[in-house]
Amino acid sequence: MLVSVVVPVFNTEKYIRKCIESLIYQTFSNVEIIVIDDCSMDSSIRIVKEYANLDSRISIIRNPINKGLSYSRNVGIHNSKGDYLIFVDSDDYIEKDTIEDLVSFSKKGLNSDVIIFGNYNHIYNRTPEVILPNFKTETIIREDIKNVLFKDIIGTEDKYIGMPKVGFQPWHYFIDINFLRKNEIEFKSEREILFEDLQFAFDMFEKTNSVKILKKAYYHYVVRKNSLSNSQDDLKIELLDVLYDSLRKHVLLENEKNRTYFNNSISNYLFFFIQKVNNINSLKKIKNSKCFTELIEKKDLTSYPIKVRILFNLCIKKKYFLLLSIVKIKSLLNNI
Repeated sequence: MLVSVVVPVFNTEKYIRKCIESLIYQTFSNVEIIVIDDCSMDSSIRIVKEYANLDSRISIIRNPINKGLSYSRNVGIHNSKGDYLIFVDSDDYIEKDTIEDLVSFSKKGLNSDVIIFGNYNHIYNRTPEVILPNFKTETIIREDIKNVLFKDIIGTEDKYIGMPKVGFQPWHYFIDINFLRKNEIEFKSEREILFEDLQFAFDMFEKTNSVKILKKAYYHYVVRKNSLSNSQDDLKIELLDVLYDSLRKHVLLENEKNRTYFNNSISNYLFFFIQKVNNINSLKKIKNSKCFTELIEKKDLTSYPIKVRILFNLCIKKKYFLLLSIVKIKSLLNNI
């Protein structure tokens, strides 16, 4: 079995060595490492070339212009020669036995199009948190995917916001490449859709016949202060309702438990956006969005934690300046 590893790269010279070394020193050696250069302006690709000169399993493809993460991942899918595929971001890394264990697990029991596995969250310099897919069963078949898997991708059953049982980022998945190509599953551009990873996950799981769960963490997801993944483009606020309508389409909302997951998920995204904005116009966009009107303004907020109630109520009452001041103070305290 050949496994393709797709690594999009854009200006990660500080971290790319750790990423590449975690791939070339895998205990499973039959891999191809496809590096997609999204027109990096630092020394990232020079560093990758150092490794490529010593390891023929590494290939580099350069985008004609900077096209974004989704485009780069799609280039990787199109150029993969392997049987299975995993995605690794160039500022992250994986455990050395990751691919060996996934290949071995793929051969056990029922054949599956996708294997879901866990990760370590490295948030700033805090102690890493282990995130595992939280399911009782090892295999989820097609009949159960919408009622079991979809709701667990988007959120939590708890009274308020929590981590979903399944991460929707593509680096959680070990994917059959023929399955992706046969069903023409690709990433939509992050410049056109909000949370494109989530849309990719739904598109993928709508087509799969079975999914296997490996309850072990392999991927190291690293969030650093001021990193791109920790920032937010205000223009994307306009796409909140696109996300809202997309999730409504996928989740069976006639089921009360599913509605709870859905509502908590959207509330989570709204809370996230409110904390990231830095101007009043952006707050107005959130306040006027369909999802905020239907899920926050018309909802009893008493079950939410006090910090969440405060921000939501300030937005409802259009106390934008005060809300921004609180968000800025909170951000400053987090950076101390």
